[in-house]
Amino acid sequence: MSLAAARCGISGEIANRACSTSSADRGSRVTQGSGARLVLLVLLVLAAAASAMDHASAADVSSRYGVVICTSEAKAPWTLKARGTLTRTRAGRELIYRFESPDQAFDWRFVASREGHTTVVGPGYLMERFNALPKQLEFSSPSARRQSVEATGEIREYAGPNALALLIRANCPGSRRNPTDG
Repeated sequence: MSLAAARCGISGEIANRACSTSSADRGSRVTQGSGARLVLLVLLVLAAAASAMDHASAADVSSRYGVVICTSEAKAPWTLKARGTLTRTRAGRELIYRFESPDQAFDWRFVASREGHTTVVGPGYLMERFNALPKQLEFSSPSARRQSVEATGEIREYAGPNALALLIRANCPGSRRNPTDG
């Protein structure tokens, strides 16, 4: 390796030719090389910004609904436990729900994989939050309880003879046990 090539920090025949040019030529090459790198950097930044804007505009679509949380003990009439707002947000591959009332707030989400599988990250059992769990089941195993989380955002929970439902509606259902009945 020549002394000029070593000074340039590169090796090989091309390096010898590049480093042996006059200082005026080297200055213009550095400027041209820096300009090309600057243009490339600007293009990369613009592409990343455009991608982020597309992602932000396609995602983060929210809707708000009035909801009620109702409980039924031992097939008794439904009782209102909470009234609040359900916010549904689609963000990329996630469907995110947030319940908010003056006393409670919690989230849950549906996450879709690239392969099309959906995972639900739930809010946990709501009966504990709303004091609706039967006394005999308070310390029992979770297998004594059931919960269904619907893609609409509604949640239904059962523990022994008790039921809880988070429903997109203005009032609790009538005296029937099934929360989907009117």
